[in-house]
Amino acid sequence: MKLRGLSGIFCCVVAFLSLTTTAFAHHQVVLVTNSSCPIDTISSLELRKIYFGLKVKHNNVYIKGIHNLSNDQLDNIFLQTVVAMSSKSYQRRLLAQSLNIGRPRIANFFDMETLLTELRKIPCNVTYMWENKANEFDDLKIIKLLWQRN
Repeated sequence: MKLRGLSGIFCCVVAFLSLTTTAFAHHQVVLVTNSSCPIDTISSLELRKIYFGLKVKHNNVYIKGIHNLSNDQLDNIFLQTVVAMSSKSYQRRLLAQSLNIGRPRIANFFDMETLLTELRKIPCNVTYMWENKANEFDDLKIIKLLWQRN
């Protein structure tokens, strides 16, 4: 009797895992900018500097980062792959830079419409989003693959 109960639970767990894996199998996180921006690619070091609030000049153009906080999973991937810090450590570092050096904080956006408006304002603002979402907009271009689910 116990064996049947365990095998039933095991089957449910396997089914759940296969569904969640399938649901996220094609997800990729990409770095995007306005299509009018002359930048076609960016190094990982430059990207990290941008999101630590440092001025980065690439191809004679200054690049500014924008935080996309519209999705918790997306934000966690950003924290792991771009800045390699926990959320708490990252926020502390940004606050310390803002207070000690007087650097303005990086803009945070919690909804896609406001984020897209800001991204379109200045040609070389960059942000991260799911690839399938980025492909919905003709005025955005992908300049770097940040993460993909295997």
